[in-house]
Amino acid sequence: MFTRAILLGIFCGALSAQSAVVTVASVSPPPGVVTSLTQITVTFSAPVTGVNADDLLLNTQPAAAVSGSGATYTFSFAQPLYGNVSITWFEPHGITDMAIPPNPFDASAPGSTWMYDLQDVVPPTVRRLFPAVGVTVRSLGQVEVTFSEEVTGVDATDLLISGQPATNVIRIPAGPYIFQFAAPAPGTVQLQWANGHGITDQATSPNAFAGNSWSYTYDPNLVLGDLIINEFLASNQTGLIDEDGQQEDGIEIYNRGTNSVNMGGWSLRDDV
Repeated sequence: MFTRAILLGIFCGALSAQSAVVTVASVSPPPGVVTSLTQITVTFSAPVTGVNADDLLLNTQPAAAVSGSGATYTFSFAQPLYGNVSITWFEPHGITDMAIPPNPFDASAPGSTWMYDLQDVVPPTVRRLFPAVGVTVRSLGQVEVTFSEEVTGVDATDLLISGQPATNVIRIPAGPYIFQFAAPAPGTVQLQWANGHGITDQATSPNAFAGNSWSYTYDPNLVLGDLIINEFLASNQTGLIDEDGQQEDGIEIYNRGTNSVNMGGWSLRDDV
């Protein structure tokens, strides 16, 4: 009788352990307000196997990569859009513990799904200027400004050229803002943003553009370089490989003159 009682206790204990489902023990960052979200570390209630990147869903979109082992895994992904980010799991995911037979991860258990409030607290900046900062130019009647994100409240008077506001501003769709103005006097030309310009991003609580200043040297008599498009490669399938090992399309620009040319900020676009 004593032996049977011990065996019965062992059997019941083993059955209880094998029937326990796997749950989420903790996550980092914890649910709530976050200002950056490109990784989530999930610690399960037991060591697990069968974890794939696309098991974790952010607003129904799968993570891009996963690393880890045992009970802890880190999922990586491009930062989602600002606002509410819902974290769920793909079904059927295939995540189980190491028991024999294995116990599944319960993606519907309390704590297995959660929510973040991803808030934008980063102010916009100038990502690109054309002409590039500090160059010497032969003509100066407009400046192209590309911000680091979508902004609002942009007016011509926001940009000052030698203390005078620009006369016009236009926006290339999804591209730069083009500020236009009368040609300044030759020499060093200082550009800066007006105080109280009102440029902000489009966050729920807008972040103000801080502004900056820069200069050009305006020389109407500057001797320009003699540049030509020397070669053109389109739809590259089997041709040249770039420094990243990719068969990219491209052009070759050749300077036939004797003067160096600063090509900072130069680009191509398909706008006729």
